[in-house]
Amino acid sequence: MFIFDLHNRCLEKPLIRIFHQDIQIHTSISSFTILVIYSLLINCLNDCRWKEVRSIHTPVFTTSKIKTMTNDITSSAKSLYNFIKNGKSNVFNVTFMAKMYLVDAVSKCAYGVESNVWTDPNPLLKKLIKNGVITSESESNCAALCSILLPWANYITRTRMISREALGYVKKIYESVVVQRRDHGNVRNDLVQHLLETDEKRKAAGKEGFTNISWMTNLMVFFLDGTETASIAMSYTIYCVAKHPDVQRKLRDEIREMGVTLENLDFEKLKSLEYLDMVLSECLRHYPPLPVLSRKATKDTTLGAIRVPKGMKVLVPVWKLQKDCRNFSNPDEFDPERFSADRKSSIHKGAYLPFGEGPRLCIGMRFATTAIKIALITMVLNFEMSCSVEDMKPEKSSTLFLFPENGLVEVKFSPLVK
Repeated sequence: MFIFDLHNRCLEKPLIRIFHQDIQIHTSISSFTILVIYSLLINCLNDCRWKEVRSIHTPVFTTSKIKTMTNDITSSAKSLYNFIKNGKSNVFNVTFMAKMYLVDAVSKCAYGVESNVWTDPNPLLKKLIKNGVITSESESNCAALCSILLPWANYITRTRMISREALGYVKKIYESVVVQRRDHGNVRNDLVQHLLETDEKRKAAGKEGFTNISWMTNLMVFFLDGTETASIAMSYTIYCVAKHPDVQRKLRDEIREMGVTLENLDFEKLKSLEYLDMVLSECLRHYPPLPVLSRKATKDTTLGAIRVPKGMKVLVPVWKLQKDCRNFSNPDEFDPERFSADRKSSIHKGAYLPFGEGPRLCIGMRFATTAIKIALITMVLNFEMSCSVEDMKPEKSSTLFLFPENGLVEVKFSPLVK
Protein backbone atom coordinates (compact mmCIF):
# COMPACT_ATOMS: atom_id res chain seq x y z
CA MET A 1 0.00 0.00 0.00
CA PHE A 2 1.24 3.51 -0.66
CA ILE A 3 0.48 6.83 1.01
CA PHE A 4 1.02 9.84 -1.24
CA ASP A 5 1.20 13.54 -0.57
CA LEU A 6 -1.99 14.70 -2.27
CA HIS A 7 -0.54 18.21 -2.63
CA ASN A 8 2.07 16.82 -4.99
CA ARG A 9 0.08 16.80 -8.22
CA CYS A 10 2.55 14.49 -9.94
CA LEU A 11 2.32 11.97 -7.09
CA GLU A 12 5.87 10.99 -7.92
CA LYS A 13 7.09 9.79 -4.57
CA PRO A 14 5.11 7.93 -1.93
CA LEU A 15 5.65 9.04 1.63
CA ILE A 16 5.62 5.41 2.70
CA ARG A 17 4.95 1.98 1.25
CA ILE A 18 2.51 -0.11 3.25
CA PHE A 19 2.27 -3.91 3.15
CA HIS A 20 0.33 -4.77 6.27
CA GLN A 21 -2.43 -7.16 7.31
CA ASP A 22 -4.26 -4.44 9.23
CA ILE A 23 -5.01 -2.52 6.03
CA GLN A 24 -7.94 -4.13 4.24
CA ILE A 25 -9.65 -3.21 1.03
CA HIS A 26 -12.67 -1.01 1.44
CA THR A 27 -14.27 0.40 -1.66
CA SER A 28 -16.72 2.55 0.30
CA ILE A 29 -19.54 1.69 -2.06
CA SER A 30 -21.67 0.76 0.97
CA SER A 31 -22.31 4.47 1.44
CA PHE A 32 -23.03 5.19 -2.23
CA THR A 33 -26.80 4.89 -1.87
CA ILE A 34 -29.57 4.32 0.60
CA LEU A 35 -30.69 1.25 -1.36
CA VAL A 36 -29.83 -1.81 0.72
CA ILE A 37 -28.63 -3.90 -2.22
CA TYR A 38 -25.60 -1.67 -2.79
CA SER A 39 -24.38 -1.99 0.77
CA LEU A 40 -24.55 -5.79 0.55
CA LEU A 41 -22.30 -6.18 -2.49
CA ILE A 42 -19.24 -8.25 -1.62
CA ASN A 43 -16.79 -5.41 -2.35
CA CYS A 44 -18.50 -3.23 0.24
CA LEU A 45 -18.48 -5.59 3.21
CA ASN A 46 -16.03 -5.82 6.06
CA ASP A 47 -14.76 -8.51 8.41
CA CYS A 48 -17.07 -11.44 9.23
CA ARG A 49 -19.86 -10.44 6.85
CA TRP A 50 -17.38 -10.21 3.99
CA LYS A 51 -15.93 -13.65 4.80
CA GLU A 52 -19.41 -15.17 4.82
CA VAL A 53 -20.40 -13.70 1.46
CA ARG A 54 -16.99 -14.38 -0.09
CA SER A 55 -17.25 -18.04 0.95
CA ILE A 56 -20.57 -18.27 -0.89
CA HIS A 57 -19.10 -17.00 -4.16
CA THR A 58 -15.61 -18.50 -4.10
CA PRO A 59 -16.68 -21.97 -5.39
CA VAL A 60 -18.22 -20.33 -8.48
CA PHE A 61 -14.96 -18.67 -9.51
CA THR A 62 -12.50 -21.54 -9.02
CA THR A 63 -10.35 -22.74 -11.91
CA SER A 64 -12.38 -25.94 -12.19
CA LYS A 65 -15.62 -23.94 -12.47
CA ILE A 66 -14.19 -21.58 -15.06
CA LYS A 67 -13.18 -24.65 -17.09
CA THR A 68 -16.82 -25.71 -17.28
CA MET A 69 -17.76 -22.24 -18.55
CA THR A 70 -15.34 -22.30 -21.49
CA ASN A 71 -17.87 -23.77 -23.93
CA ASP A 72 -20.49 -21.14 -23.10
CA ILE A 73 -17.95 -18.33 -23.39
CA THR A 74 -16.77 -19.74 -26.74
CA SER A 75 -20.39 -19.80 -27.91
CA SER A 76 -20.62 -16.09 -27.14
CA ALA A 77 -17.31 -15.55 -28.98
CA LYS A 78 -18.77 -17.22 -32.09
CA SER A 79 -21.71 -14.83 -31.92
CA LEU A 80 -19.20 -11.99 -31.59
CA TYR A 81 -17.45 -13.20 -34.76
CA ASN A 82 -20.74 -13.26 -36.70
CA PHE A 83 -21.60 -9.80 -35.40
CA ILE A 84 -18.34 -8.38 -36.75
CA LYS A 85 -18.46 -10.39 -39.98
CA ASN A 86 -22.02 -9.31 -40.82
CA GLY A 87 -21.70 -5.71 -39.67
CA LYS A 88 -22.85 -2.91 -41.96
CA SER A 89 -19.48 -1.24 -41.44
CA ASN A 90 -16.06 -2.68 -40.64
CA VAL A 91 -15.46 -0.02 -37.98
CA PHE A 92 -16.85 -0.87 -34.54
CA ASN A 93 -17.13 0.83 -31.20
CA VAL A 94 -15.39 -1.93 -29.28
CA THR A 95 -16.54 -0.54 -25.92
CA PHE A 96 -20.17 -1.32 -26.73
CA MET A 97 -19.22 -4.52 -28.52
CA ALA A 98 -17.32 -5.75 -25.45
CA LYS A 99 -20.34 -5.05 -23.26
CA MET A 100 -22.59 -7.04 -25.60
CA TYR A 101 -20.20 -9.98 -25.61
CA LEU A 102 -19.74 -10.04 -21.85
CA VAL A 103 -23.44 -9.58 -21.04
CA ASP A 104 -24.10 -12.56 -23.32
CA ALA A 105 -21.35 -14.66 -21.71
CA VAL A 106 -22.40 -13.82 -18.15
CA SER A 107 -26.06 -14.53 -18.94
CA LYS A 108 -25.12 -18.01 -20.19
CA CYS A 109 -22.46 -18.90 -17.62
CA ALA A 110 -24.06 -17.47 -14.49
CA TYR A 111 -27.79 -17.55 -15.15
CA GLY A 112 -28.21 -20.22 -17.82
CA VAL A 113 -30.18 -17.99 -20.19
CA GLU A 114 -29.77 -16.68 -23.73
CA SER A 115 -29.55 -12.91 -23.71
CA ASN A 116 -30.40 -12.50 -27.43
CA VAL A 117 -28.23 -9.40 -27.24
CA TRP A 118 -26.87 -9.96 -30.76
CA THR A 119 -30.18 -10.40 -32.53
CA ASP A 120 -33.19 -8.99 -30.71
CA PRO A 121 -32.33 -7.56 -27.29
CA ASN A 122 -35.25 -6.36 -25.21
CA PRO A 123 -35.49 -2.60 -24.50
CA LEU A 124 -34.06 -3.03 -20.99
CA LEU A 125 -30.99 -4.83 -22.32
CA LYS A 126 -30.49 -2.27 -25.09
CA LYS A 127 -30.50 0.49 -22.52
CA LEU A 128 -28.13 -1.48 -20.29
CA ILE A 129 -25.62 -1.93 -23.11
CA LYS A 130 -25.81 1.77 -23.94
CA ASN A 131 -25.66 3.15 -20.39
CA GLY A 132 -23.64 0.41 -18.67
CA VAL A 133 -23.83 -1.15 -15.22
CA ILE A 134 -22.21 1.87 -13.58
CA THR A 135 -24.14 5.14 -13.55
CA SER A 136 -23.19 8.30 -15.42
CA GLU A 137 -19.83 9.99 -14.86
CA SER A 138 -21.23 12.88 -12.82
CA GLU A 139 -23.36 10.70 -10.55
CA SER A 140 -20.70 8.04 -9.96
CA ASN A 141 -18.08 10.72 -9.25
CA CYS A 142 -20.41 12.42 -6.78
CA ALA A 143 -21.06 9.10 -5.06
CA ALA A 144 -17.36 8.25 -4.90
CA LEU A 145 -16.31 11.63 -3.50
CA CYS A 146 -19.13 11.67 -0.96
CA SER A 147 -18.22 8.19 0.24
CA ILE A 148 -14.68 9.35 1.00
CA LEU A 149 -15.27 12.89 2.27
CA LEU A 150 -18.91 13.03 3.43
CA PRO A 151 -20.39 9.51 3.62
CA TRP A 152 -23.66 10.77 5.09
CA ALA A 153 -24.25 13.05 2.08
CA ASN A 154 -25.29 10.15 -0.15
CA TYR A 155 -28.27 9.56 2.10
CA ILE A 156 -29.46 13.03 1.13
CA THR A 157 -28.40 13.17 -2.52
CA ARG A 158 -29.48 9.55 -3.18
CA THR A 159 -26.55 9.10 -5.56
CA ARG A 160 -25.94 5.61 -6.83
CA MET A 161 -23.17 3.64 -8.51
CA ILE A 162 -25.20 0.86 -10.16
CA SER A 163 -27.64 1.79 -12.90
CA ARG A 164 -31.37 1.15 -12.76
CA GLU A 165 -31.03 -0.92 -15.95
CA ALA A 166 -28.55 -3.29 -14.30
CA LEU A 167 -30.78 -3.70 -11.27
CA GLY A 168 -33.76 -4.23 -13.57
CA TYR A 169 -31.98 -6.96 -15.54
CA VAL A 170 -30.87 -8.80 -12.40
CA LYS A 171 -34.39 -8.50 -10.95
CA LYS A 172 -35.74 -10.05 -14.14
CA ILE A 173 -33.26 -12.94 -13.83
CA TYR A 174 -34.37 -13.53 -10.26
CA GLU A 175 -38.06 -13.52 -11.13
CA SER A 176 -37.79 -15.62 -14.30
CA VAL A 177 -34.88 -17.99 -13.60
CA VAL A 178 -34.41 -18.42 -9.86
CA VAL A 179 -38.09 -18.69 -8.98
CA GLN A 180 -38.77 -21.01 -11.91
CA ARG A 181 -35.92 -23.38 -11.00
CA ARG A 182 -36.83 -23.33 -7.34
CA ASP A 183 -40.44 -24.20 -8.13
CA HIS A 184 -39.81 -26.80 -10.84
CA GLY A 185 -36.50 -28.33 -9.78
CA ASN A 186 -34.62 -27.69 -13.03
CA VAL A 187 -30.86 -28.20 -12.61
CA ARG A 188 -27.95 -26.54 -14.43
CA ASN A 189 -24.29 -26.22 -13.47
CA ASP A 190 -24.13 -22.43 -13.00
CA LEU A 191 -24.24 -19.64 -10.43
CA VAL A 192 -28.00 -19.85 -9.94
CA GLN A 193 -27.79 -23.57 -9.17
CA HIS A 194 -24.93 -23.02 -6.73
CA LEU A 195 -26.91 -20.33 -4.91
CA LEU A 196 -30.02 -22.53 -4.77
CA GLU A 197 -28.01 -25.36 -3.22
CA THR A 198 -26.30 -22.96 -0.80
CA ASP A 199 -29.69 -21.59 0.22
CA GLU A 200 -30.97 -25.10 0.98
CA LYS A 201 -27.84 -25.97 2.98
CA ARG A 202 -28.20 -22.81 5.05
CA LYS A 203 -31.80 -23.63 5.89
CA ALA A 204 -30.92 -27.25 6.72
CA ALA A 205 -28.26 -25.97 9.12
CA GLY A 206 -30.81 -23.77 10.88
CA LYS A 207 -29.53 -20.56 9.33
CA GLU A 208 -31.59 -17.89 7.64
CA GLY A 209 -32.17 -18.49 3.94
CA PHE A 210 -31.56 -15.86 1.28
CA THR A 211 -34.00 -12.97 1.23
CA ASN A 212 -35.08 -11.45 -2.09
CA ILE A 213 -32.53 -8.67 -1.57
CA SER A 214 -29.80 -11.23 -0.82
CA TRP A 215 -30.66 -13.09 -4.01
CA MET A 216 -30.40 -9.98 -6.14
CA THR A 217 -27.16 -8.96 -4.46
CA ASN A 218 -25.57 -12.37 -5.08
CA LEU A 219 -26.70 -12.32 -8.71
CA MET A 220 -25.34 -8.78 -9.11
CA VAL A 221 -21.83 -9.74 -7.93
CA PHE A 222 -21.16 -11.89 -11.00
CA PHE A 223 -22.85 -9.42 -13.32
CA LEU A 224 -20.85 -6.43 -12.08
CA ASP A 225 -17.48 -8.20 -12.09
CA GLY A 226 -18.12 -10.04 -15.35
CA THR A 227 -19.39 -7.14 -17.45
CA GLU A 228 -18.40 -3.63 -16.38
CA THR A 229 -14.75 -3.78 -15.36
CA ALA A 230 -14.13 -6.65 -17.79
CA SER A 231 -15.57 -4.65 -20.71
CA ILE A 232 -13.22 -1.75 -19.91
CA ALA A 233 -10.24 -4.12 -19.89
CA MET A 234 -11.39 -5.81 -23.10
CA SER A 235 -11.91 -2.48 -24.92
CA TYR A 236 -8.41 -1.26 -24.16
CA THR A 237 -6.90 -4.67 -24.95
CA ILE A 238 -8.43 -4.65 -28.44
CA TYR A 239 -7.21 -1.07 -28.89
CA CYS A 240 -3.64 -1.96 -27.84
CA VAL A 241 -3.50 -4.98 -30.16
CA ALA A 242 -4.91 -2.91 -33.04
CA LYS A 243 -2.38 -0.15 -32.41
CA HIS A 244 0.62 -2.52 -32.40
CA PRO A 245 0.56 -4.66 -35.58
CA ASP A 246 3.83 -6.40 -34.67
CA VAL A 247 2.27 -7.63 -31.42
CA GLN A 248 -0.87 -8.65 -33.30
CA ARG A 249 1.13 -10.71 -35.83
CA LYS A 250 3.15 -12.44 -33.12
CA LEU A 251 -0.03 -13.23 -31.21
CA ARG A 252 -1.67 -14.65 -34.35
CA ASP A 253 1.41 -16.76 -35.06
CA GLU A 254 1.36 -18.23 -31.55
CA ILE A 255 -2.33 -19.14 -31.76
CA ARG A 256 -1.85 -20.78 -35.17
CA GLU A 257 1.32 -22.63 -34.13
CA MET A 258 -0.52 -24.10 -31.14
CA GLY A 259 -3.30 -25.24 -33.48
CA VAL A 260 -5.96 -23.39 -31.50
CA THR A 261 -9.34 -22.73 -33.12
CA LEU A 262 -12.76 -21.88 -31.73
CA GLU A 263 -13.84 -25.44 -32.55
CA ASN A 264 -11.16 -27.13 -30.42
CA LEU A 265 -10.57 -24.44 -27.80
CA ASP A 266 -10.58 -25.59 -24.19
CA PHE A 267 -9.20 -24.26 -20.92
CA GLU A 268 -5.90 -26.16 -21.17
CA LYS A 269 -5.19 -24.84 -24.68
CA LEU A 270 -5.98 -21.35 -23.41
CA LYS A 271 -3.41 -21.73 -20.63
CA SER A 272 -0.76 -22.83 -23.13
CA LEU A 273 -0.86 -19.49 -24.98
CA GLU A 274 1.91 -17.70 -23.08
CA TYR A 275 2.23 -14.69 -25.37
CA LEU A 276 -1.53 -14.09 -25.17
CA ASP A 277 -1.20 -13.91 -21.39
CA MET A 278 1.73 -11.51 -21.72
CA VAL A 279 -0.22 -9.23 -24.06
CA LEU A 280 -3.22 -9.08 -21.73
CA SER A 281 -0.98 -8.42 -18.71
CA GLU A 282 0.71 -5.51 -20.49
CA CYS A 283 -2.67 -4.08 -21.55
CA LEU A 284 -3.84 -4.20 -17.94
CA ARG A 285 -0.65 -2.45 -16.87
CA HIS A 286 -1.34 0.43 -19.25
CA TYR A 287 -5.09 0.55 -18.59
CA PRO A 288 -6.16 -0.92 -15.22
CA PRO A 289 -10.00 -0.77 -15.07
CA LEU A 290 -9.80 0.60 -11.53
CA PRO A 291 -7.02 3.22 -11.60
CA VAL A 292 -7.33 3.86 -7.85
CA LEU A 293 -8.08 1.40 -5.05
CA SER A 294 -9.20 2.27 -1.54
CA ARG A 295 -8.23 0.50 1.67
CA LYS A 296 -9.17 1.01 5.27
CA ALA A 297 -7.18 0.35 8.44
CA THR A 298 -8.92 -2.15 10.73
CA LYS A 299 -6.97 -1.01 13.78
CA ASP A 300 -4.41 1.59 14.84
CA THR A 301 -1.15 0.88 13.06
CA THR A 302 2.28 2.51 13.01
CA LEU A 303 4.23 2.16 9.79
CA GLY A 304 7.67 3.67 10.00
CA ALA A 305 7.14 7.28 11.06
CA ILE A 306 3.53 7.30 9.89
CA ARG A 307 0.67 6.59 12.27
CA VAL A 308 -2.38 5.12 10.56
CA PRO A 309 -5.36 5.29 12.93
CA LYS A 310 -8.19 2.79 12.80
CA GLY A 311 -10.71 3.75 10.14
CA MET A 312 -8.29 5.77 8.01
CA LYS A 313 -8.74 5.27 4.27
CA VAL A 314 -5.64 4.94 2.12
CA LEU A 315 -5.92 5.48 -1.64
CA VAL A 316 -3.71 3.32 -3.85
CA PRO A 317 -2.91 4.96 -7.22
CA VAL A 318 -2.73 1.75 -9.26
CA TRP A 319 -2.34 3.49 -12.59
CA LYS A 320 0.49 5.67 -11.28
CA LEU A 321 2.33 2.67 -9.81
CA GLN A 322 2.06 0.75 -13.07
CA LYS A 323 3.34 3.69 -15.11
CA ASP A 324 6.22 4.60 -12.78
CA CYS A 325 9.69 4.25 -14.30
CA ARG A 326 11.00 2.99 -10.96
CA ASN A 327 8.71 -0.01 -11.23
CA PHE A 328 8.76 -0.56 -15.00
CA SER A 329 11.49 0.52 -17.40
CA ASN A 330 10.19 2.60 -20.32
CA PRO A 331 6.72 2.57 -18.77
CA ASP A 332 4.98 4.27 -21.71
CA GLU A 333 6.24 1.64 -24.14
CA PHE A 334 3.88 -1.25 -24.95
CA ASP A 335 6.11 -4.26 -24.31
CA PRO A 336 4.42 -7.61 -23.55
CA GLU A 337 7.88 -9.17 -23.13
CA ARG A 338 8.20 -7.55 -19.70
CA PHE A 339 5.76 -10.28 -18.55
CA SER A 340 7.76 -13.15 -20.06
CA ALA A 341 8.75 -16.01 -17.77
CA ASP A 342 12.32 -14.77 -17.34
CA ARG A 343 11.39 -11.12 -16.68
CA LYS A 344 8.14 -11.03 -14.75
CA SER A 345 9.79 -12.36 -11.58
CA SER A 346 11.59 -9.02 -11.29
CA ILE A 347 8.28 -7.10 -11.09
CA HIS A 348 7.51 -6.03 -7.54
CA LYS A 349 4.27 -7.65 -6.44
CA GLY A 350 2.98 -4.38 -5.03
CA ALA A 351 3.63 -2.47 -8.25
CA TYR A 352 1.24 -4.44 -10.48
CA LEU A 353 -2.31 -4.42 -9.13
CA PRO A 354 -4.88 -4.53 -11.98
CA PHE A 355 -7.10 -6.82 -9.90
CA GLY A 356 -6.02 -5.72 -6.44
CA GLU A 357 -4.01 -7.97 -4.15
CA GLY A 358 -4.32 -10.22 -1.11
CA PRO A 359 -7.44 -11.98 0.20
CA ARG A 360 -9.68 -9.42 -1.51
CA LEU A 361 -8.19 -9.95 -4.94
CA CYS A 362 -10.98 -9.42 -7.49
CA ILE A 363 -13.13 -12.53 -7.27
CA GLY A 364 -14.09 -12.33 -10.95
CA MET A 365 -10.50 -12.15 -12.23
CA ARG A 366 -10.39 -15.67 -13.72
CA PHE A 367 -13.70 -15.29 -15.51
CA ALA A 368 -12.78 -11.86 -16.90
CA THR A 369 -9.35 -12.87 -18.19
CA THR A 370 -10.71 -16.10 -19.69
CA ALA A 371 -13.51 -14.28 -21.52
CA ILE A 372 -11.18 -11.56 -22.83
CA LYS A 373 -8.63 -14.10 -24.07
CA ILE A 374 -11.27 -16.13 -25.93
CA ALA A 375 -12.62 -12.96 -27.56
CA LEU A 376 -9.11 -11.90 -28.56
CA ILE A 377 -8.39 -15.31 -30.11
CA THR A 378 -11.61 -15.00 -32.12
CA MET A 379 -10.68 -11.57 -33.45
CA VAL A 380 -6.99 -12.19 -34.14
CA LEU A 381 -7.63 -15.45 -36.01
CA ASN A 382 -10.26 -13.94 -38.28
CA PHE A 383 -9.52 -10.24 -38.65
CA GLU A 384 -6.72 -7.75 -39.06
CA MET A 385 -7.43 -5.06 -36.48
CA SER A 386 -6.30 -1.47 -36.91
CA CYS A 387 -7.14 1.89 -35.39
CA SER A 388 -9.92 3.57 -37.34
CA VAL A 389 -8.16 6.92 -37.03
CA GLU A 390 -4.41 7.36 -37.37
CA ASP A 391 -2.72 8.08 -34.05
CA MET A 392 -5.99 7.49 -32.24
CA LYS A 393 -5.54 7.70 -28.50
CA PRO A 394 -8.61 7.11 -26.35
CA GLU A 395 -9.15 9.87 -23.83
CA LYS A 396 -9.87 8.62 -20.34
CA SER A 397 -12.82 10.05 -18.46
CA SER A 398 -12.41 11.27 -14.90
CA THR A 399 -14.42 8.58 -13.15
CA LEU A 400 -13.84 5.94 -10.52
CA PHE A 401 -13.40 3.50 -13.43
CA LEU A 402 -11.03 3.98 -16.36
CA PHE A 403 -13.79 4.43 -18.95
CA PRO A 404 -12.84 5.72 -22.39
CA GLU A 405 -14.20 9.26 -22.85
CA ASN A 406 -17.76 9.04 -24.22
CA GLY A 407 -17.35 5.26 -24.36
CA LEU A 408 -15.58 5.53 -27.71
CA VAL A 409 -12.80 3.19 -28.74
CA GLU A 410 -13.24 2.56 -32.46
CA VAL A 411 -11.34 -0.18 -34.26
CA LYS A 412 -11.39 -1.33 -37.89
CA PHE A 413 -11.79 -5.07 -38.57
CA SER A 414 -10.59 -6.33 -41.97
CA PRO A 415 -11.31 -10.02 -42.74
CA LEU A 416 -8.18 -12.11 -43.17
CA VAL A 417 -7.68 -13.95 -46.45
CA LYS A 418 -7.54 -17.63 -45.57
